[in-house]
Amino acid sequence: MGSWKAKQLAMAALAVIGLSAALLLPMGRAKEPSAPKRETRRVLTGSAAYGPSLSRFRSHGRTRASDRAGLAFTLPGRLMTRPVRVGDRVAAGQLLARIDAHGYDHGARAAEATARQAAAQLTLHENDSARLKVLGSAHAVSADKLERIGSAVDAARATRDAADVQLREAKRTLRETELRAPFAGTVVSVHLEPGEFAAPGQPIVVLSGGAGLEVEVDVPGRIAAQLRASSTAHVRFPLDADAEASGRVVSVGQSAAGPGRLFPVLVAIADAPVHPGSAAEVVFEYERASELTVPASAIVAPAGVAASVFRVHAGRAERVPVTLGTLSGTRVVVRGKLAAGERVITAGYTGLVDGERVLEVAP
Repeated sequence: MGSWKAKQLAMAALAVIGLSAALLLPMGRAKEPSAPKRETRRVLTGSAAYGPSLSRFRSHGRTRASDRAGLAFTLPGRLMTRPVRVGDRVAAGQLLARIDAHGYDHGARAAEATARQAAAQLTLHENDSARLKVLGSAHAVSADKLERIGSAVDAARATRDAADVQLREAKRTLRETELRAPFAGTVVSVHLEPGEFAAPGQPIVVLSGGAGLEVEVDVPGRIAAQLRASSTAHVRFPLDADAEASGRVVSVGQSAAGPGRLFPVLVAIADAPVHPGSAAEVVFEYERASELTVPASAIVAPAGVAASVFRVHAGRAERVPVTLGTLSGTRVVVRGKLAAGERVITAGYTGLVDGERVLEVAP
């Protein structure tokens, strides 16, 4: 009897549980509340446009003085004196070296004597001519004699002129026995010691001026074609605490030094904070042909890895993969499925997803 009542109670409990489950089941299937609607993203935009872009090319060289000279004698002779050493500062016109000038001095003295003799002979003939002209006016001398004295004066004058030319040349030759500084500067090297023989054209002293610095670099032909005299350049000195200076193109080589060689470009450096011989990096900027550009702020992943931009089309953001080109001011060259005139998002794209609705607002 007791067991039968226990069974009935168990069945009643199961019935209650089943009813409760039945009542709860519709509630579990009730429609969940919808997520709140996402607000339209407000963004700033700019335009894709074609325009000339600036490109850069870097080349390396070594600075040198704008005024520099390897000085040599034009005459042969034994070096008698060289009063300067490496590192000496010299003034314009200062004596740098002298060769044995005895022979050249003797030649100058002989030429001077010849010139004085020719001048005296001319004076003698001119005096004779003056006296004969007085006599000729009184018909006391024949016309033939007057003609001969006139010819003698002309010959003496020609001899005097030739002697003067020889004297000037002898003095010039004598001056060539001395080597003087053509400009103020610093002696950077010497190549001959007193007592040694100096051949014509053999460098004796190398002088570096202090007027300014320049650097010669080599560039490919396509870059040389973009440069002109007076074009600007930026010069860095990486071994001198990253010192910098502005530069100006002085000349652009019109031909390479040989097949497969580069074109030389000479750059003058203004207010260089370094000395001659310093390593220099020259950066040239030149305009390229018109290319499609967008504001640099529109680039997503600006490091260039999977770079893209968001363009606005029909009120929605569309991600467009692009390949980055050169940076030109505040704009960057891009290549991809983008057209000039299309609007690209420049601010407000953080967390933006492709296809999301956006609203352009004024900055």
